[in-house]
Amino acid sequence: MFNRGFVFLVVALLSISSVRGDEPMCSRNFTAASDGAGFRTFVDIKISESRAEIIEDLAQQLAIEGFQSVSANKEIGVISAQQLSGSPPRPCPINVTVKHRGEMTHIEVVFQLGNGLKTSSSAVRQVMCQLLSPILPAGERVSKEGKESVSSSGVSLASGERWISLTGSAGQFRQAGFEIVAMFYLDFPRAHAAVATTDKRPRIHVVAEQEPQKQFAIVKLDSDADENSRSLKIGTARRLFKSMFSGNNHLPPDPDWTLAFESTKGEGANEWILTAKREVKPGEYGVFDLEGYILFDFEVK
Repeated sequence: MFNRGFVFLVVALLSISSVRGDEPMCSRNFTAASDGAGFRTFVDIKISESRAEIIEDLAQQLAIEGFQSVSANKEIGVISAQQLSGSPPRPCPINVTVKHRGEMTHIEVVFQLGNGLKTSSSAVRQVMCQLLSPILPAGERVSKEGKESVSSSGVSLASGERWISLTGSAGQFRQAGFEIVAMFYLDFPRAHAAVATTDKRPRIHVVAEQEPQKQFAIVKLDSDADENSRSLKIGTARRLFKSMFSGNNHLPPDPDWTLAFESTKGEGANEWILTAKREVKPGEYGVFDLEGYILFDFEVK
């Protein structure tokens, strides 16, 4: 049986402009713990709102962005919330503190990944800074939409001059057949992706510290309207056994279910643009993270 553990990414429905030398204060002040599980950022701004008003605004923003169990204490200036990620779901707590220091207001955000969860520091930085954007001065805000926007996971689909963030999800492992003739699939909910494009040569923005071909695959999915699901074939028993005996548990998607693509460097560090080499037929597709076994799905109409 397939014995590679799924490693889940914390994926938020957020986006941010590419980081440059004149990056916002929130990005400059961002730090990550050595274990990759704890993150912190802060801003010091001059703002006319009272601490209670700031707390109320940030608490509402947390709820809007999908955080749960939002609790705000206006007296001491603390907000607590959490995001559930992974399978089984594990809580990822976030805490925001607001303090007045003379004419300035100090706002600090601390985020902690749940046990066993994985994500990139850049993804968390984007989430935290997007959270603060509504209360920051215009020059310190990050863009949520527009030509240079990308998703917090770093995966976005081009649509004209805009980039639409793609949401990642982990599929349900399924075996079809028995023993040596068995085939393995990952099943994903819904017959169609929420994001669609008419571009027959899809362009996708990703963030990768290595050659993107080593970390990502562009894949096609089989859509089942009756089951309201989509499936990705990830291999046969023969391929799995060969992988296990070689000491490599890595099992990429079946080659017949992948698309050849070319990659070009993006504007920021570790940013890449993936473009399908040939036009594709209308259908269900996605960008598959070979390390995290996460699918960022889209439809081509």
